[in-house]
Amino acid sequence: MYTMLDSKNRIATDGNLIMQKFIEYVPRSEKTPFAYSVTQERFKLAWPLSDRDFIICTSFRYESQHKRYIGVRKSAVHKNVPPIKGVVRGVGFSGYVIEELGATKCRVQQITYVFFFH
Repeated sequence: MYTMLDSKNRIATDGNLIMQKFIEYVPRSEKTPFAYSVTQERFKLAWPLSDRDFIICTSFRYESQHKRYIGVRKSAVHKNVPPIKGVVRGVGFSGYVIEELGATKCRVQQITYVFFFH
């Protein structure tokens, strides 16, 4: 799971990801049932397409009785992250289930929707 979320690993494994910036962490509270982090990700696309960026909220929780993580990543609007001139703000949603299958094995299931033209 950390490989998917850590900015150094993401940039190393995704050739189009040129920037991942941490924006804020929102802890769990009465108003917010799940803690989440907010990041900005920018992707370089081939000419003639403009770069894309996404403001992403990410939240994972661990279900110990099933030995699995359930996660979601979704686009958001954030007051501290204005649009970048010449960059298209994309919209996306991803859901994850990461199940432990043994001491050194796991199964990752992912569903993703991305809309590059917003």
